[in-house]
Amino acid sequence: MNHQSHTMKSILSACIEKNLSFAIFSYPGTTEIELIIENPTSNHHQQAGFILRPFELSNEHPEVFIPADFHLNSGSDWTKYVVKILALPRIKKSHNAPKIHFTDKDRYLVDLEKGILSMPTLKVDKFIYSRIEKVDTTDDLDRAKLFFQVIENQKTAFVYLVNHPQSGMWMGATPETLTSWKGGTISTMSLAGTQPDLGGLPLWEQKEKEEQDYVTKYIETCFSKNRIPYQTEETKSIKAGPVYHLQNAISSLGKVSFIQALHLTQSMHPTPAICGVPLPRAKNLIRALEKHERAYYTGYLGFINPHKEVQLFVNLRCMQILSNYVALYLGGGITSKSVAEKEWEETVLKSQTLLNELESLSAK
Repeated sequence: MNHQSHTMKSILSACIEKNLSFAIFSYPGTTEIELIIENPTSNHHQQAGFILRPFELSNEHPEVFIPADFHLNSGSDWTKYVVKILALPRIKKSHNAPKIHFTDKDRYLVDLEKGILSMPTLKVDKFIYSRIEKVDTTDDLDRAKLFFQVIENQKTAFVYLVNHPQSGMWMGATPETLTSWKGGTISTMSLAGTQPDLGGLPLWEQKEKEEQDYVTKYIETCFSKNRIPYQTEETKSIKAGPVYHLQNAISSLGKVSFIQALHLTQSMHPTPAICGVPLPRAKNLIRALEKHERAYYTGYLGFINPHKEVQLFVNLRCMQILSNYVALYLGGGITSKSVAEKEWEETVLKSQTLLNELESLSAK
């Protein structure tokens, strides 16, 4: 570990130990790190900062904003900040442990089978079903070390570790952008359909094309409602690791203000990608079936600067870190042809992203 990396880890460890409100993250395709810390002693906070929004707003799960009172990136001299950050006061921890509902395999299969059977009657083409898995950890889990390890191993994802008294501590490696606003242009994408990479471009069925069309039209409607002229690129098959997806890139025409960009993002959430098709009916089915609160899973998060940029991501492949265990949030898309047992196996496969990191850390 070089001197810069050692200093970064020391500062992050201090933020964790002091229970400060902070967010440390790295964008897809880079290992460059940014750290945002709220100064609890300041009366004048920065407008730029890190936002964490839940799947559904509630008193228990509010939208959280961490102002960039300290904003360090790869170009910063981190050594200069060490003394200032070590001098910040420790924030008292909440004694209320969150009530998290964990789903065992039998319950998951029973409820999902019930959901699949009800889809034709409820006229739901697809819905996203999730569960939470509990993984015991030791009290001395090195969260700073874990974050830097995930950065190294998940280079194609938005990797983050965020802490706030109202949300608790969350970590994730999400592959999906929600919205990006730079230079007055806002861009997003519709993404649907999944096929394995068999060595050539996939042949898409009509149903998959229709699902993609629904997602695209949903996003276009959000642009129209916000009175933002837009352009939609042609549908493409794009490769993402071992699979292909259908994708349409959608971006604004002409200048868009920061407020417009924020309003568009809020009106898009939750998207069909995290709820289903058609969206209102799929959301009702999720509410009826899922026994747990999704909290910040399938919400969105990222950096916002009113004068410069917005970079927001859908919160997938994530976990909540508690004192002696972590809660892994796992989900998948369900159609009337889905087999509950196979869907369970897919969530187990998805859990490996972060489970492998935890196991690798404890083995060192």
